[in-house]
Amino acid sequence: MTDQSASLAPLLSSIAAILNAIAWPGVTAWFLFVHRAGISHLLKILGSKLSSAKKLKIGQLELEEELEEGVSDVREQITDADVPRVVPENQLKAAVDLKEKARSAQLPRITVLETVKRQIYDLASEYERVRDEMPSGHMRTRKMNEIAAGMRTLALAGLPLRTQLAKSDSVGRRLASICMLQVAPRARYFNWLIERIKCEDHPFVFYQAAVAILELVKKGLYTNSDEVRSAIDDAIHIITAFRSGQPDQNTLDVLNEALSLVR
Repeated sequence: MTDQSASLAPLLSSIAAILNAIAWPGVTAWFLFVHRAGISHLLKILGSKLSSAKKLKIGQLELEEELEEGVSDVREQITDADVPRVVPENQLKAAVDLKEKARSAQLPRITVLETVKRQIYDLASEYERVRDEMPSGHMRTRKMNEIAAGMRTLALAGLPLRTQLAKSDSVGRRLASICMLQVAPRARYFNWLIERIKCEDHPFVFYQAAVAILELVKKGLYTNSDEVRSAIDDAIHIITAFRSGQPDQNTLDVLNEALSLVR
């Protein structure tokens, strides 16, 4: 009897394995059949989501490439003679073109802005690296002018970032905000620009702030002439009183020009 039970054990185990192998596919087939409509709908949703995600990524990459190309083209046009006491026309045109490309990218607004922000942050980091690593002189100034030109090119597309950049602890990002104000001046930033001349440690940055002030004055974006004249005069005295070397003559020239235009 014991021998018979022992001989049946493997047989019963095999039968159980066969039934198990048959049952689970059967249950699966039954489940798929019963819920076929819901599963079909779910698959359509997943397919749509994946397709949208793919299109979004492709569109974002295309926009990134267009922005990079636009910035690169403008930077390549910088010459040794470029001292932008006014915003060059080619950079204004490039800023308008890039804004239009960003607007027509058929991407969510937040995605477009994040793409522009990444480009601006890269330029800001490049400025800080150049400022820290390159020796003072003509080549460094030219490189900084190229970076500022790139920032102006992104100015209109990145305008919603202006206040965030202005409040940043990063001098490169504050420079980006200044370059935006050169392209699109705003009266409410006048005092902030004056403070940049008084407080910034980088002559290149407070020179760019002076250019932004000049653009604001030229467009008549102020209401109280006496206050504007007094603020610019104070900034001129701050630059003139510089004790650690020669006052930056380019900044003084721009500020004096702005002062002469206040009416």
